[in-house]
Amino acid sequence: YFSVRLNGKYFGSGFTHVPGGNDYRNRSVLSYHYYCTILSIEPVPGNTSIPVFDRVLCDDIEGPALFNSVQIDLEQLGGS
Repeated sequence: YFSVRLNGKYFGSGFTHVPGGNDYRNRSVLSYHYYCTILSIEPVPGNTSIPVFDRVLCDDIEGPALFNSVQIDLEQLGGS
């Protein structure tokens, strides 16, 4: 997620081809994780509950949009 922002895109890996080119298509791995934007701006201290608005934004909007963009990248770059 952090590197995606550096690429000037909000979602997506930023890759236009598999690193190493087609010769490495069958031995490349895309590993990723993300931090919900709202929790980066206003972290939840300790073990307190995440507010409902934040939970909806992270779980129902931002998370699914990110996973959808990864699926699109997989379709464009190849992979499973």
